[in-house]
Amino acid sequence: MPLIRKVESAMTWSLASQAFAGAPADDDDVQLYTAYEQWLRENSPGDPVEPLRNESPDVKTVTVGIVGGGHAGLYSAMLLLGQGVPGRNITVFEASDRLGGRVYTHQFKARQNDVTQYSDLGAMRLPDIPAHKIVFDVIADLNVWLAQHTKPLLKQIPYHLSAPENLISVNGRKPISVVKAETNPELLGFPASATKDESQRKHVSASGFMNLALHRFTSIKDPEKRLATILSYDNISFSQYLRAEMGWQADRINYVETVLSATGNFDRAVPEVVLSRGEFDPNARWVTLAGGLGKLTAAMADYLRAHNVAIHMTTPIAAVGETKDGKVPLTPANGTPRSFHRVILAIPTAPLRLMDTPASWAVEKKAAMRRLATEDLYKVGLQFPKRWWDSPGGQSHTDRAPWWLVYPSDPKMNTVLLYGWATDARNMATLSQDQRLKVITDAIRSLHPKVRQTDLKPLETVEVFWGNTQAGGIGHFGPGQFTDYYNIMQRNEGYVSFAGEHLSLHHGWIAGACQSALLAVSHALGMIVNPIGFDAAPPPPRTETTTTHRAVKLVT
Repeated sequence: MPLIRKVESAMTWSLASQAFAGAPADDDDVQLYTAYEQWLRENSPGDPVEPLRNESPDVKTVTVGIVGGGHAGLYSAMLLLGQGVPGRNITVFEASDRLGGRVYTHQFKARQNDVTQYSDLGAMRLPDIPAHKIVFDVIADLNVWLAQHTKPLLKQIPYHLSAPENLISVNGRKPISVVKAETNPELLGFPASATKDESQRKHVSASGFMNLALHRFTSIKDPEKRLATILSYDNISFSQYLRAEMGWQADRINYVETVLSATGNFDRAVPEVVLSRGEFDPNARWVTLAGGLGKLTAAMADYLRAHNVAIHMTTPIAAVGETKDGKVPLTPANGTPRSFHRVILAIPTAPLRLMDTPASWAVEKKAAMRRLATEDLYKVGLQFPKRWWDSPGGQSHTDRAPWWLVYPSDPKMNTVLLYGWATDARNMATLSQDQRLKVITDAIRSLHPKVRQTDLKPLETVEVFWGNTQAGGIGHFGPGQFTDYYNIMQRNEGYVSFAGEHLSLHHGWIAGACQSALLAVSHALGMIVNPIGFDAAPPPPRTETTTTHRAVKLVT
């Protein structure tokens, strides 16, 4: 049985977009992700993930408790409504005082340019590619509902992934444009042994070396052989691959990782690095929402509340009990237990591990909860009295923490965002707030040395360490973890299902959160559930019974 029909889009890495780039994403990318899901299911040490593992309850009487008010939890509730579950039978429990999880738009106090100034401290951009269509469908369907109820619509605005004005400054060197760094990589201050390809007798850009590293995969025209080659490296990190297969020494690995990624990112498993190139297609249409992606969260919550879904804020769940009389008890940290016919745990593994969970859960599940890796992420938004930058958007790059400087794509914003992953985020966490502000200012000045110190005094600063919040770190799997634990973590435990971006192939994206909800709701209702407004091909049908396939539409 062929895994996929056709995958021909090229894979390259572009410094200008600081990510994988290539031909515009198309259905081939969706097929590649679908094939990867199939391979994972067939090669998991546990039982393959079946689309349906419970009997189908009566949707008119079933009660569902959803733990987690992020996008996986909110979208789960929308899917349940679409399948006919009454809103009064759906309850969402959110541990914090806000909804959205790692979708977090901070609104600054001072208005400027006649608009509210904001920074997206979590998800901040959406690629309009097939693999992320699920999010655009949610936006489109919500806009229909918002229009019917004379509410403000969700307005998409362009997001500039990169711009010619973007800069790079590493190794204490003066900043240069990312375009110049592509053609003159020796100006970045790395040793010649890192930047020079002796076979070509010339210096090679970091993106050029990355393309050479990916050539082993991109040169394979047969799609099944290409996928098989990618997956054959599932048990090693990308850094190990560069050493063992490409013969790179530490200085070249450091060069490419420093310019294109973040400290420690090449410790991810090979398939995660290679397949993630599909997320960052620079030829795709990139957008965000006017006012920030938190507008999407607010619209989802408004829709749910309008349909009588109960959303309980500041209500952390301390325990999930054993199923009794066909119901699963949930115990809030400060409250009375409530029981539901079905439970969806739409939270990362970190808060899940802090709960008391049933002894009957599989030992493999508890191991997956402990071992699945997440990555720290630090973001800081700053509002300034005026714009001191020329770039219309995109991001500049420094090897100083916190690594990336993002300019607003909205010309009315006097705000910038800085962020760092992995080691860089953990290093920031060791500093005091005053120390962090100095490090941030120094990072900005390394890229914009001519900006006056007085212009770099922010009106307001807001920061978040995602690893220290209830939302937890981003899914960031290491070698072998997809094969060993991904399916086990996806698998439901009786009437308890699981969701979250870490249980998708799109880690750190809203699309991943929504796609994970599809499987969780399918498990909960015992039927294959499709995205709202999207006629996706259902998973393979069960052999023992006939499944019900319904497309979901928003309830008006």
